Formats: sequence, structure tokens, C-alpha cells
Amino acid sequence: MTRPGSRLRPHATVLVTGASGFIGSAVTEELFRKGFGVVATGRELVKFEELREKFGPSQRYTVVEVRDMEADDAFREAIQGCSAVIHCAHDLSWSRGVEETVEGSKRALYNLLEEARRAGTVRAFAYTSSRHAWFKAHGDMKAEQYVGPDEMIHDAYERALAMPQGDHDTYYMTYSAAKVECEKLALQYAKDHKPGFVVNTLAPDFTIGAPSNPRSLRYSSHSVLRGFVECDGDPSFLHAFTSPATFWVAIADIAAVLVALVTDPEVSGVRILGATGLFCGEDFLDIARRFDGRDVHDKSRSTLQRNEGLRAPEAIEAFKALVRKHCQREPIDLKTCVLENIRHQHSLVYP
Repeated sequence: MTRPGSRLRPHATVLVTGASGFIGSAVTEELFRKGFGVVATGRELVKFEELREKFGPSQRYTVVEVRDMEADDAFREAIQGCSAVIHCAHDLSWSRGVEETVEGSKRALYNLLEEARRAGTVRAFAYTSSRHAWFKAHGDMKAEQYVGPDEMIHDAYERALAMPQGDHDTYYMTYSAAKVECEKLALQYAKDHKPGFVVNTLAPDFTIGAPSNPRSLRYSSHSVLRGFVECDGDPSFLHAFTSPATFWVAIADIAAVLVALVTDPEVSGVRILGATGLFCGEDFLDIARRFDGRDVHDKSRSTLQRNEGLRAPEAIEAFKALVRKHCQREPIDLKTCVLENIRHQHSLVYP
């Protein structure tokens, strides 16, 4: 019997791929909070050491090593008995060319969808996309156009292939192309195959907050905020971050909505942008200054300027509505997110 207002039975088991990462480990923690069990997959078991200590003794937590997501039977063992899938894993090695990276990501996703269909127990599938599937870059990648939930960046793959190999922006475009193509594949798969489970996608924007897994710092906002602690408050670390102006969102809210995408019976076949407010480096500095009282002045202009022309009101409101519905609170504010990051980083540098 399913839980009231839920697509899943009480204590059901959910497969989380990329479960040692920043988002995957937060999703795992949220699932435990909701009373579910988790089968966690990742390429390297060593990355789960702290998580095993944190979750293993008191939770239904199984870790399965999947070294090659593109293998036909990569997830066959892990998915047995699972009622839902939250796919967070993605190849971020950049060791292959554009075509190999994009086609490999699609192959891994398709194989996982096929395993979910064959298992016969899966009722919902959530794919973790990226903001790069919602905002189309122009020129030098510093300007972007909001595309929206009803459209796709159909030329992302072609544009990535046309970029010169080795160019920094090629990595950006490859990642964008992979996420766009995978979103298209996931949603089309549900329409074409009618697999017996719903498919939803969530595209997190710049995600902030304390990590569930300390080994997941590399790809989180710590890569930006750690500079305040490690560089004695020197704001120059912000200039190394050259992403286009964008939106921020709390990791806890991203995790809550990803879980909602597999549990909420009213959500089916949707694309959601995970975003709360406009992102600006100066906001980080203002909050960081108040954290320890240092008077930090950034004399040169930050690359992280707020883009007041960037708008996505309906998409942001759809995300906030899911947070309110499933958390019974407002989305977490920027100050709380940044302070969580800085306090955690401070504890690593000054234990």
C-alpha cells in the first residue's frame, strides 16, 4: 500500500546514482528523512567511507560499485527491488571528446531506463539535469538567453561539436549538450515506451549549502566560497569564477524536490528548474564579511555581477511551490546557504 499522498509505499527503496556526490548524498539524506531505504551507486567505493559511517548503522543503506555506467548491465544488480530511481551521476572527467561524452551519457541513461522498465517494480524516475539545459549561451559564454520549460536548446549538440577542441568553452558546451540530449531522451523514452513509471527532470542552478559528504566538495559551491577562508578573506577568488550570471538554490531544497519528483503522484512528465534567486558574488562577500567581522574590500569589479535582465519567474515559482508543498516552509534563503558553506569550510581549515 502506498503512503497517503505518495506514489511509493512506506519504507520503499530508491536507487540513487552518483550517490557520493554533492547532490546525490544530499538526496540520500533526504530519502532517509522521509523513511525510505537507499541503494547508492558510484564509481569508487572509497568515496562512500564517511557516508557508510553516517548512514550505514541506522539506515537501510546499500552501496553498489558501478565503474562503467555505459555497460548494458551496469545497474542490473542495484535496481532489483527498487521502487524509484533518482539519477544524479554524470561523467565529469572531460577525458573524451564531445561526441563520446554526449553519446556515452545518453547510453548510460538509456541503459538505466531499460533496467528500470525490466525490473517491473519502478514507479518513478527522476533525472538530474543542469541549468545549462535551460539557458542558451551566446558569444563568449558570458551572456545567456532563458529558454524555458516548454522548449529545448535543440542545437546544443551541434554547437558543441563546432567548438575548437581544447578551448575552455568547449567543456561548457559539451556539458550543456549532454544534459540537453539526456533530458530529451528521458522524456521521449516515457512517451515512446510507456514503461510503467513516470519520468521527471530537475535542472539545479548554482547550488549552495553544507555537503552531506565531505568528499563532494570539488563540484559544489565550496570551490568558490572556500577562497574566503583559505585566502584570508581576499575576494580575488571570485574573479576566477567566470560562469555567466545566474541563479542560486539551496542544496537541501534541490534534494527535497528531487525526492518529490518520484513521490508526488501529481507530478508527471515535467521539467523543473531548480532556482530561488539571482546570483551575485558581491552578495557572498557581504555575508562573508559579517561572518567573522573582517573588513574586506574588493577594489576591482567582480566577474559575478547580478544580471537583472535574467528572468525566469514562472519556472522559479514552480520550484518554490514544490518546496513549500513538500517541506511546509519557504525555500532556504541565500544568507543561510552561504553561512552553512563558510562554516563548514572554516571547520576544515581551522579544525
